[in-house]
Amino acid sequence: LSSSITTIIHSAWQLDFNLPLASFEESIRGSRHLIDLVRGGPNSWNNLRGPVPEEMIEDSSIALGTGYGESKYILQKSGLQATSLRIGQICGGHPKGSWPPTEWFPMLVKSSVALGTFPIIDGAATWLPADTVAKIVHDIVRSPSPPRVLNLVHPHPVEHKVIMKNVVSAIKDILGLQLQVVGLSRWLTTLEVHAENATSDSLAKIPSAKLIGFLREVARGKGPTSFCLEHIQHISGISSQLKQSEEGDAKRWVEYWKGVGLFD
Repeated sequence: LSSSITTIIHSAWQLDFNLPLASFEESIRGSRHLIDLVRGGPNSWNNLRGPVPEEMIEDSSIALGTGYGESKYILQKSGLQATSLRIGQICGGHPKGSWPPTEWFPMLVKSSVALGTFPIIDGAATWLPADTVAKIVHDIVRSPSPPRVLNLVHPHPVEHKVIMKNVVSAIKDILGLQLQVVGLSRWLTTLEVHAENATSDSLAKIPSAKLIGFLREVARGKGPTSFCLEHIQHISGISSQLKQSEEGDAKRWVEYWKGVGLFD
């Protein structure tokens, strides 16, 4: 295998912003196995490559705070010829809106249905559909000389409140439930009350109670970070042709979540 492969797409990483660095040992170990596999092949790092327009962030303090970020920082130091993709939020795409119900936003939607209220988050969203991310990654693999770092976020942000209202509308149409729209701070206050005396049963119905710290950070946020997209748009024309998230996207998400039993 090591003598025949030309490219490895490493897309398996534990997604949990509440865990410390030590909890990502399995993810790091798996990456180590891939590194050993690559080192056993005929290719090696090309020291003659010129400088790339975008560079790795060397300041380790940027990654401190969550095991997720710290573990990614460790792996970027492997020294191999690789392209690091800074991917923002991946959402459900075509054709079925598939979005794992264990991620923070589906958990928020499930919790909102149980609470009867839905929070409005300030700022803009740069979410990318999963199928779009796959196509862009394919374009990167096919590129003759991709840079070491590429940013993958939606080039046309849409206000969070637009997405939230689309989801509320989809819930009404598909589930027959009318949720009251409230501010995120008020919603979190209600969530914290339920979290104080949480049981395994209540957490199953209101899973966002496990993410209060993360959601508080969202509430304190000043909006999404701005990313340079010049190089990814040059490599993949798909990224510059994307439409903003629409009501149809929200309906696909809710239909998918209903189908996998998120609201049971």
